[in-house]
Amino acid sequence: MLQALMAGIIEGMGPDGAPLIPITELLGQALREPLSEINDGRHGKLARRAARACTVAMKALRCGENNIAAQWLAVARLIVMLTEDGTISVAEGSAFDQAWTGMLNMGFGQEGVCDEDAADEMAKDMRRSLALEGYFIS
Repeated sequence: MLQALMAGIIEGMGPDGAPLIPITELLGQALREPLSEINDGRHGKLARRAARACTVAMKALRCGENNIAAQWLAVARLIVMLTEDGTISVAEGSAFDQAWTGMLNMGFGQEGVCDEDAADEMAKDMRRSLALEGYFIS
């Protein structure tokens, strides 16, 4: 999901988006990490399921209705919600941790740059939508 958002940001920035490419590559690596230890036929099935979940979550972001900053903040708040309640964990030094740190260092997720109420609502919508798909049920 973050990788898709980053791709949209890079596209919108044109040549100025080049510094974000390594972050996008780390996010791609983070997507592949959980599947790397699976050696049987489930690899493709799990990848397709993850793609469906991403599609569901992206719909909750209401692309076209909200700006990229609000969408990014919504994803960031969803990740914070899920880590704070122990639903997910981010391993220190993992590809996702490196990408997340890089995004924060570049100013992503700063408050006051978008409609924070909209970001909060999108984060809640994503969690509800993903729960309907069987993810992150608390």
